Amino acid sequence: SDPITDIGVLLVDRADLTPIAVGSSDSLSIGEPTVAVGNPLGLVGGPTVTSGIVSALNRSLDIPGSQILYGLVQTDAPIAPGSSGGALVDASGQLVGITTAIAVSDVGPADLGFAVPTEIAIGVANDLIANGEVRHALLGINGTTAYAEEGDARYPVGVLIESVTDGSAYEDAGGRINDVIVEVDGEQVNTLDSLLSRLRRFRAGETIPVRILRSDANTTLDVTLGLLSP
Repeated sequence: SDPITDIGVLLVDRADLTPIAVGSSDSLSIGEPTVAVGNPLGLVGGPTVTSGIVSALNRSLDIPGSQILYGLVQTDAPIAPGSSGGALVDASGQLVGITTAIAVSDVGPADLGFAVPTEIAIGVANDLIANGEVRHALLGINGTTAYAEEGDARYPVGVLIESVTDGSAYEDAGGRINDVIVEVDGEQVNTLDSLLSRLRRFRAGETIPVRILRSDANTTLDVTLGLLSP
């Protein structure tokens, strides 16, 4: 299992199981239908199926006593205790996430469920099967979301680097304090959460382009990623 993404792999000795068709969480749109399949409350009689829509994408969720989970698919398809590890599928029945948590307010469940997207879950599962562990990527920075202002509007534009760990992947690539990261491997990142979500797709030792703003100029750093310890 991998505590950083809350994904585990089970080995079963059965030949009568049909693998599910795997879809893409990257192609999901807010508002499109979703179906959650699980075993909420341990009810007798087989799986439970609930329906809803994609409520949001790239959510982060702080799990008490565990890691913060990043890049989650949020859905209003009812998910109850016992559903974790079940499938979140799209309207075609293709897997787009693995259900992992529900939001709880002071008055109880908030009818918001969360799933680890397939692009993260499948990569983690493949690593666990092949190596028994996942070598998650680490930049070695502390940062915060950077905002731009236009009139009365304020909107996120990237990740402002507040400090850099000595000898880290980011420092070794030429990164500095006050850089603003705006793109990772060709994908825009405009918040700290989106940066961390993007890093979950990569592994320690990989070299990826990171585009930054420095003194109002665009620069691209080739960063060989470090290892994130669980």
